[in-house]
Amino acid sequence: MSKGRKLFLAWVIGIFCTLIILFLGLYRLTNFHSQEITKEIQYQLIDLGQHDFIRSTSEMVLGNRRIWVVSGTEKKEWFYVSQSDFERLWPEPWPQMKEKNYTLEATFFVHPLLFLDGYAIATIKEIKHLQKKPVVIK
Repeated sequence: MSKGRKLFLAWVIGIFCTLIILFLGLYRLTNFHSQEITKEIQYQLIDLGQHDFIRSTSEMVLGNRRIWVVSGTEKKEWFYVSQSDFERLWPEPWPQMKEKNYTLEATFFVHPLLFLDGYAIATIKEIKHLQKKPVVIK
């Protein structure tokens, strides 16, 4: 292998490692203060992202999904949860939930991120059924 090819390979590996370290530093380091947040689930039909393409893509590759919650304000709120937790929060298509007149409310354990606004991967403590139509955003 030529010297130029080795140098190029070293640069590629260095950039890749830097991106991984940056991702872990920004999206996994928390301030260790756990919070318990209870929110009603909001069903988003098309998730085009919220100016966080790098995180949403990285979380998807890692097997995590974004779940939207009703915030009560104009600011949209979401948490990233594992695929298995996502399936628990979206048990059937929203039209069937609307026909059965129920939606879900979940209690999450979250850790605020150390460097950014947002939360690390949330875990679900409890899920409740509410007797009302689900909030659906297109």
